[in-house]
Amino acid sequence: MPIAAYFAAADYPPSALSAGERGIAYFRLVIDPNGRVAGCTITASSGSAALDSATCRIVRSRARFTPALDLTGQPASDSYADRIRWVLPPEPKAEAEAPR
Repeated sequence: MPIAAYFAAADYPPSALSAGERGIAYFRLVIDPNGRVAGCTITASSGSAALDSATCRIVRSRARFTPALDLTGQPASDSYADRIRWVLPPEPKAEAEAPR
């Protein structure tokens, strides 16, 4: 599953939304032998602390990976790097007033 599938418009941090912040957060994950995220580091900031923090919070809680295998076929730790592009959601359309 693409990493972006773990993100939804509702995940946009309210402070970043109200400030109009957007950008690309580059990150590196440490994956444990069970395929769970054991650590997240922002390797290049989106320019927004709120977006960077949300990126790691979301992948830590939602992302799961197929465990890597060592040379003997046993599950092993691994790493994964990717990026998330935070794009401001479209503004809701105002309802038109009915003619009188």
